[in-house]
Amino acid sequence: MAQRGGSRPIVIFILGWGRSGSTILDSLLGAAPGVASLGEAMYLARRGWLEQRLCGCGMCVPECPIWSAVAGDLQPQLEALGGAAGVEQLRQQICGRKSVLWQSLARARPYARDGASSNERERRYARFHEAFYRQASERLGAGVLIDSSKHPAHAAAIAGAGDLPCRFVHLVREPRAVAHSLSKRKDMRDGSGREQMRRTFVRAALSWVLFNRICRRMVAADPHGIRLRYEDLCARPQASIQQLLESVAPGLAPVPITAEGRATLPVNHSISGNPSRFRTGAVEIRQDNAWAQEQPPWQQRLIRALTRAEARHYGYV
Repeated sequence: MAQRGGSRPIVIFILGWGRSGSTILDSLLGAAPGVASLGEAMYLARRGWLEQRLCGCGMCVPECPIWSAVAGDLQPQLEALGGAAGVEQLRQQICGRKSVLWQSLARARPYARDGASSNERERRYARFHEAFYRQASERLGAGVLIDSSKHPAHAAAIAGAGDLPCRFVHLVREPRAVAHSLSKRKDMRDGSGREQMRRTFVRAALSWVLFNRICRRMVAADPHGIRLRYEDLCARPQASIQQLLESVAPGLAPVPITAEGRATLPVNHSISGNPSRFRTGAVEIRQDNAWAQEQPPWQQRLIRALTRAEARHYGYV
């Protein structure tokens, strides 16, 4: 039975770039008693309330009993920001491309967690999400929440200007595998009729460098920060999940994972994310190495060249 959510839940932010395995990590962490998966919570306003996409439970977010109740709880905060459209506008301002590029180039410690240096826009963003996490914690009965939005600006604004205990987990995957995955068509399966984002292999490689460089430095500057490779998660899922949970709240028990990498996942209330978030019941955790056979060798060589400087930090070179 999940523990009842407290007034100050711990929020675990999964950081990184897309197609790095964040959904399976989110699902495995969220399956533990006292822990709840939120999916990509930064898209609550846009994909959840405005576009009314599907919650992980299979219902539209506004109709889901959890999120409809949370929306009612947040009415004062929503009105102060101009409704869901105002929240989404604030997200776009905080998480814009220019902000990410500047943080990559300008600071030795990107998105330093210093509330004094936060601007009013970041403080408003943090205050809204603090209220959201508190209400989600109560409604879900969980003292630990997993936000797999991956975006460093989203996490940093909340951790830097907010008052909740936050933890950063940098999840990284072999860049050639990420580029290959981003080249594939994949239906979101969330009722929108849209596909997941796709990128050319060059853009995928450059984005991999940009985002992981920021996330690596954020985690290095945080005494509680953790780095995890997708390949290690797949090879040792039980140990990886156990280590993460113990670092956040000793005593939390992970969902049992067999030696063959099989786990049983419950229904979740993820707001947005990879379509694999809809998988429940028995699942197999295994590394996807299709890129090694399907990606042209010349593309692999070029991706290695573009990502080499950053990839060496993770043992991929």
